[in-house]
Amino acid sequence: MASECTEELKLAVAWNRIDTAKAELFNGDIQWKYEDLEDSMTDALINNKPQFVRLFCENGLNILNYLTNNRLESLYRSLSDSLLAYILLQRHLSERKTLAGSQLSVDGAAPGAMETFHMEVNTSASAMDLSLFEVSRLLQDLLGDVCEPFYYGALGLDPRMGTRRALKQVNKILQGECTYRNQQCLSPWAALFIWAVLQNRSEMAIYFWEMAGESVLSALGACKILRELSKLENETESKLAMKKLAQRFENLANDVFGECYQSSESRSFTLLIRKSPVWGGATCLEMATAADARLFFSHDGVQSLLSEIWWGDMERSTEVWKLILSFFMPPLIYTNLISFREPEEEMKPSADHHIRDNDSVGGNDATDFSIADIIQNEEEMEELKTQRENLKVCEEIRQTSLGGSLFLLQRMKKYIQDHWNKCDLTAILLFLLALICRMFPWSFNVGRAVMAIDYMVFTLRLIHIFAIHKQLGPKIIILGKMVKDVFFFLFFLGVWLMAYGVAHQALLFSYDPRSKWIFRRVFYRPYMHIFGQIPVHEMDTDKLEELSCTYNHSEIEAGAEPCMSTYANWLVVILLVIYLLFTNIVLVNLLIAMFSYTFSKVQGHSDIYWKFQRYNLIVEYHYRPCLAPPFIIFSHLHILIKRHIRQIPSAKSQHFAMELQGRKASRLNTWEAVQKENLLSAQNKQQRESDTSRLQRTSVK
Repeated sequence: MASECTEELKLAVAWNRIDTAKAELFNGDIQWKYEDLEDSMTDALINNKPQFVRLFCENGLNILNYLTNNRLESLYRSLSDSLLAYILLQRHLSERKTLAGSQLSVDGAAPGAMETFHMEVNTSASAMDLSLFEVSRLLQDLLGDVCEPFYYGALGLDPRMGTRRALKQVNKILQGECTYRNQQCLSPWAALFIWAVLQNRSEMAIYFWEMAGESVLSALGACKILRELSKLENETESKLAMKKLAQRFENLANDVFGECYQSSESRSFTLLIRKSPVWGGATCLEMATAADARLFFSHDGVQSLLSEIWWGDMERSTEVWKLILSFFMPPLIYTNLISFREPEEEMKPSADHHIRDNDSVGGNDATDFSIADIIQNEEEMEELKTQRENLKVCEEIRQTSLGGSLFLLQRMKKYIQDHWNKCDLTAILLFLLALICRMFPWSFNVGRAVMAIDYMVFTLRLIHIFAIHKQLGPKIIILGKMVKDVFFFLFFLGVWLMAYGVAHQALLFSYDPRSKWIFRRVFYRPYMHIFGQIPVHEMDTDKLEELSCTYNHSEIEAGAEPCMSTYANWLVVILLVIYLLFTNIVLVNLLIAMFSYTFSKVQGHSDIYWKFQRYNLIVEYHYRPCLAPPFIIFSHLHILIKRHIRQIPSAKSQHFAMELQGRKASRLNTWEAVQKENLLSAQNKQQRESDTSRLQRTSVK
């Protein structure tokens, strides 16, 4: 009976008549089998019919049997050639086929085979050659270092394998029998969810998100993918749709986690730091950071976890004066001055943080110059500075090495991306340059100048410490954004400055070959005019002073002062008025307006900005040694002995990332799924009770 209605079902899918399918074909009279729904399911997926996909899954189609690796590849091959994801996949496919061609030439393939291959590559890579490896490369580009490569397990590749080596290995696999294509996809709902997100199909992506597990992490992963795609998209409409869907998934992640936090605080903390095998070992906190999910970080549950990690075993109600006193007198920590919480029998994953451990939370910024300042002897101060800088270089190298399974270049790239790390590198390089210059008598004064600039950089680095403060933290963000506004302002100012400066110089001095003075009069003097320093005696003929000058070109070239031209003095005054009018009124007020907009924009969401910045600061200082240079050497020795010689694992590694296996992982996933269902049920109930829904039901009746 079901086989006779298969053609009718295909017609219903082609015409998108979900009402006819429910009333005539899925009313309970027909017993559908998996084989009858398989082809229609593929058509519904390719043609974006999410209602039919939902209908098939609810009436006998087993997604575990349906989605094999081969079918998943065919779904990616069916992407529209106008989609951004398709274009990016084609780039990776062309790269793989190019490498395969070079391998054929190295291996000494037949000339006819080489010509055939180059014809295939030159006519653009065929979509039928797409494999899961290209999908993995695309996801790696979008998700970055947050996740391990996707589908490497299905392809039989090592996640720690380099890109070029993996390309060679994949070419060998695809030239063989490709047995992996007959295997079932390990996480079918998650694979279909990513497939729908890459195409920006909102309704279908939402359905697959509802069916997939790890709801919070999946929503944050979709948010990250969509925001990265929106940066690469050129069409304005598609870009806005991606940003809108990304924000929707961030809201879903925030709502589901809010439901989890209300149900159980300890489980919600575990949910945030649990490594996901489906998403390549990523955690919710890591994915939220990569996705720039500020709304998610502003949730009270996330901030509670961060506060627990930041305070460790110490009571949060500890007064500030006790902390300051203990900072200057460390032995007071072992007295009853500071109270610590009693250890629990079942420790929460983030509550075993000891602030007294030598490699625990601390900093090395606040005392960069404090010890050197009290030493009067210059030689001793230079020696101490040199030792301290050497230790600081060691600390920066240690931070660079904190990259997990990342390669060295990836670790360095990740390290350089942080603006404060760039500031550290600048300060260290300036110090080394100053140290080299001070070794030679002819460059000693240059070294002093560089050292003075280096001191400024080190002092400005202290601003980073105040990011933890609730009031000062957002102000630091505002300052950073205002610096970007200043660059746009300086661009307009520079163009107007050059236009006025060149005209000013040409009208006042008809001949002046001195390059230094030309630079001063073209740039420096017009710039000082903005602040009111206007040499009227050089512009107004009524106030000209008698100076020893000449019009003789030979004397001017010999170094004499050239005389000013007075024939166009009236034009110089008019240009000065126009210049001051434009700069002091138009451009300066434009800069003030830009500053006001930036301030109001950030200040309106200052709490969200501060909470997001607070996470980054806590993570940074969580993995830093507690002692500042030059005493940081003791922390480094302690870490060397404890981690590499005695092979004792760090307890801090469990604070931001932990692995769950077996029954614990399944229980957490089940609990998260229950909270998601509760949220969706509440949202559906609220929607049914809304006025709009009531009007729609009334009109249908």
